[in-house]
Amino acid sequence: MRTTIGLIAGEGRLPVAVARRVAERGDSLVVVGIGADSDVAACADHVVPLEGIDFPQVMAAFHAWGVRQVVMAGRVPKGLMFASGAHDATAEAVLHHGGSNDDHTLLGRIVAVIEGQGFPVAGYREIAGDLFVPLGYRAGRNPTDRELEDCRYGREIAAQILGLSFGQTVVVADRAVLAVEAMEGTDAAIRRAGQFGSGGGTVVKMMRPDQDERFDIPVVGLDTLQAMHEAGLSCLAVEAGRTIVLDRERMERFADDQGIALLGIQR
Repeated sequence: MRTTIGLIAGEGRLPVAVARRVAERGDSLVVVGIGADSDVAACADHVVPLEGIDFPQVMAAFHAWGVRQVVMAGRVPKGLMFASGAHDATAEAVLHHGGSNDDHTLLGRIVAVIEGQGFPVAGYREIAGDLFVPLGYRAGRNPTDRELEDCRYGREIAAQILGLSFGQTVVVADRAVLAVEAMEGTDAAIRRAGQFGSGGGTVVKMMRPDQDERFDIPVVGLDTLQAMHEAGLSCLAVEAGRTIVLDRERMERFADDQGIALLGIQR
């Protein structure tokens, strides 16, 4: 039976991947988006562009077109997220709550509003389970002993900071931390690490143990590798089973061409 899915779409390629999978399985798709591109719209039955977070507009669209399940995908620029006066009253209350505004807590409050209106929010595994990095994943060239050691060290560092929810990525070279991701995002953190000119380095991306898989799951793609290449970094290690890879074939070809090692790691 055909189901109507509501996609709250931000920027980037993840909304495209989700939209295509909804279309491929024959479900109807209603997209409400901040910065969603034309590839997302091409998969949709209905599109509602948003200038800011407007819960009444979103809920009205979902009710009007009979949405039964919601997926959240893509980046919302933090500058827009925290811009005063850019959102409706409910969103302003959620965003300027007075409590913690780390990604995990903030997105959790947004999900609570959506589900409070009767729209269950699905995890990515339900819609696009094929995008997750499998156990034992390797691509590109084989990692060096130095990169494997940096991977182990980066995993130890990540395990200490993930619970603080300000980022999911650390960049390590010779057991020295070059950068830790914060509000600027993964690619910007990678470029910042490149300023040290280490002549190599390992990017480690993991997910906090209690992370809600309905939102803010780690995502890597071709843009990640391009940023690494520009920064002179040579190895990408992501948590297997809990990280999404976008445009995997293109990403793996780029890794082959540029001599970058890709691997899936366990906590």
